[in-house]
Amino acid sequence: MTLNYRTTRQILAASLNLLGGSTFDDLDGNPEQLRGYRSVLAGAHPETSGYRTAAEEMTALAKRVDSWQQEGIKPHEIAVVARTHATADSAVQALRDAKLAAVKVEDYRVPDPDEGVHVMTMHRIKGLEYRAVAIVGAGAQQMPLPSAITLEREDRLQHAADLRREQSLLFVSATRAREQLSISWSGRPSQFLEPHATS
Repeated sequence: MTLNYRTTRQILAASLNLLGGSTFDDLDGNPEQLRGYRSVLAGAHPETSGYRTAAEEMTALAKRVDSWQQEGIKPHEIAVVARTHATADSAVQALRDAKLAAVKVEDYRVPDPDEGVHVMTMHRIKGLEYRAVAIVGAGAQQMPLPSAITLEREDRLQHAADLRREQSLLFVSATRAREQLSISWSGRPSQFLEPHATS
């Protein structure tokens, strides 16, 4: 058994479900087995939510982030994570439109606490952790990202490896949450979410 002291049982279970029976790539090219992992912490069940449009999803994001802050989670203890820079930019704008402070984290400078909610890509959140994480844009058009996937007819093994890497990006992002996790999308959910997606 491997104990996890960083995230709750509920978040760990939901994150492992995202992998199905796959191994996990730590994004440094190192595959890891996660059988036997368990958490000593308990908390809220992660949310998965689908929306008709990206605009509706971003409106819901702002409400979710505001509710977390109302519960006592400080802005800099919240991260919003997206697969692409464009979606991250949309999230920053949605939060600011709702009068919520937000900063896009693109480099390795840690923003000041008064800069607000941290918004970043899935690649950037590796190695970080937050009390609450909202993953946005987890729909079929972005997760997996088509430009990151080799066509199966061109190279079947590379296609499978690319899919595992995209799945690992989602897993790593989800496990950055210590207490609260939300995953949302617009349109159809990612194939990695379909077995347990609700809308």
